[in-house]
Amino acid sequence: MSLKQFTTLLAIFGLMNFTIPTSQAAEDELLTIGSKAPAINVEHWVSDNDGKYEHVTDFKEGNVYIVEFWATWCGPCVASMPHISELQKKYADQDVQVISISDEPLETVNSFLAKAVRGDDSGKTYGELTSTYCLTTDPDGSVNKDYMQAAGQNGIPTAFLVGKTGLIEWIGHPMTMDEPLTQVVAGDWDRSAFAEQFVAKQKLDAGMQNVMVAYRSGDTEKAISLLEELMEIALDAQSKAQLESMKLQMLIQAGGEKGAKALKEVADTQDSPEVKNRLAWMIYQMSEQGQSDDVMIAAAVEITQKALEADPENAEIMDTRARLLHKQGKLEEALKVQRKAAEIGSDEPEAKKQIDSFLEQLEKEAKE
Repeated sequence: MSLKQFTTLLAIFGLMNFTIPTSQAAEDELLTIGSKAPAINVEHWVSDNDGKYEHVTDFKEGNVYIVEFWATWCGPCVASMPHISELQKKYADQDVQVISISDEPLETVNSFLAKAVRGDDSGKTYGELTSTYCLTTDPDGSVNKDYMQAAGQNGIPTAFLVGKTGLIEWIGHPMTMDEPLTQVVAGDWDRSAFAEQFVAKQKLDAGMQNVMVAYRSGDTEKAISLLEELMEIALDAQSKAQLESMKLQMLIQAGGEKGAKALKEVADTQDSPEVKNRLAWMIYQMSEQGQSDDVMIAAAVEITQKALEADPENAEIMDTRARLLHKQGKLEEALKVQRKAAEIGSDEPEAKKQIDSFLEQLEKEAKE
């Protein structure tokens, strides 16, 4: 099974929002909640509110810092700028400092800052909008490596909330940091409660990185074993269910009796005959590429039978079934099914063309 086919399976079962991380942070080296915030060495400080804020390297005890990662090309980052500016204004006299860090060339950042704020009729530029806080860029990517990569974070904008003791109190999207920021400033923040859920997710994401490395290298057995380990540490039912589904999908990739059993189990969870057909069709495509064995093809034939029991006049399901029967060497039975598929037809021009073309192929084989 190709990665594209695996992604198709994820889509079928609604798991496309299950992140497959790309970060290289090792699980035992993760920067996380409660970690000491690394010192920052930013190359270019573009704005600092006219010198009001220090160009920080080490964090001052008793102060609170928001280390936020952004880019000029990132729509959500740009959309967060007004909110970040307002937060800096709100906490300006409470020893809170925002440090927003890109890794783009200085010229790229300056060019962006000269543009007018989108949707603002006053003519205000992004440079004026962000002048209330420290906006910076670090083209060598060292701070990104020490924070984003070390914490296994893949998307921007991402903010790291550094507390009064220099420890990381919170990590997340800057548009959602109002409540934790208020509590950290007031000294009411429950770091351990937030850490329990966040660290578990970080470990899950780091584990998924190892799963996908094994999967992409062709070691499906190892990938399945790693998934089973992750199931043991997953805290919520949704994550456990998603991991179980991925395990089934990898078993399908492996084929054989275990793969056939997994395929039928997955199909049985789906009420829609169209979804059952998509599963069977994927097995047919895999067989066309030499990636599916006889046991899997037989299981796919069974699935098409169940799909037709639910929707007996569906020509596209019949087409899938006929192709699979043909793979099994059952030409006469395949021809009978395909003739009926052609008789019923399809409203989709491409599907109709596909059905008629395969029928023509079968008729030709039958005469030879």
